[in-house]
Formats: sequence, C-alpha cells, structure tokens
Amino acid sequence: MKDAWHTGEHAFDCTHETFNKLDIVFCCDTTGSMSSYINESKQTIRRIIEASIAIKDVKFRFVAYRDHPPEDVTYITRSNPENLTNATNIIQFIETLDAAGGGDGPEVYYLH
Repeated sequence: MKDAWHTGEHAFDCTHETFNKLDIVFCCDTTGSMSSYINESKQTIRRIIEASIAIKDVKFRFVAYRDHPPEDVTYITRSNPENLTNATNIIQFIETLDAAGGGDGPEVYYLH
C-alpha cells in the first residue's frame, strides 16, 4: 500500500499561459451604514490597485451602490465615467466617494 501523503517521488510538468492583461472591478456599498468603514475600504482598494500596477496592462472600474428610492435619492449605482481606466483615474474617482444616505431597508440587492 502506498503512503497517502506526498513523498516527492513524483513530479508534474505544469505550464501556464502567462498574461499581461487584467481588468479589476471593485464594488462597494456607500450608504451611511459604511460611514465608519469607508475610509479603510478606500485605503484597502488603493493598496490593491498599487500592488496590481506591476501587470503590464491593468485597467480598473469602481461601482458604488446605495439603496433604491425612497430610502436614498442620490443614486442607486455610480461608477467611474470611463468603462475601464488606469490607476490614477480610478484612485481620483474613489476619493470623491463618501458614505451617506440609505434607509432602514436593505442595501441594493439587485442591479437593473
């Protein structure tokens, strides 16, 4: 009977395609319930973006969401104006976001 644990007696040739292109989309609740978390969320996203720019062709998008009316009338979803953009533009967009609005009901649970 063979030992069930890996013993190093075998090797696998494994090749993976390399890629130099990546699209990253962030999605974040920006209702008032996020007020104590929004700055930390933005900092974490910024760290992810900065760690990702080593990839040759990386683009970003950010989708912020809030409640449906009547709980919130500012927006349901808000995203950077470009479909996909570079690190500088997405960080500038994220810095414009704040946590506000919302109601007692659940945050948006589906997008139109």
